[in-house]
Amino acid sequence: MQLSEFKALPVLFFWFAYFILIEFSFGATLGHKAMGLKIVSINSHSISLGQSIKRHLIDPIDFSMFGIPAMIAIKNSDKHQRIGDMWANTIVIENINSENS
Repeated sequence: MQLSEFKALPVLFFWFAYFILIEFSFGATLGHKAMGLKIVSINSHSISLGQSIKRHLIDPIDFSMFGIPAMIAIKNSDKHQRIGDMWANTIVIENINSENS
């Protein structure tokens, strides 16, 4: 049984819309928002579409082997960034404007 490229398009569209477009538009996905977190550029500005794409292109590496590469990167980086954040020059911060604060 094979999954044709056309049947895979809805999955790719959902991934792009949820993780990239929502994160770019609102500074966080629903999960980040629920936890009172926000993604910003290193210089504390809103992230660009390109930065959001970069962050998530590295997801397969960050989350491989049960997330061990991401955990190692977060533990050993001075800004506690995962590999995708390092490449995109972004950080995850606590959202001070969040209702959870």
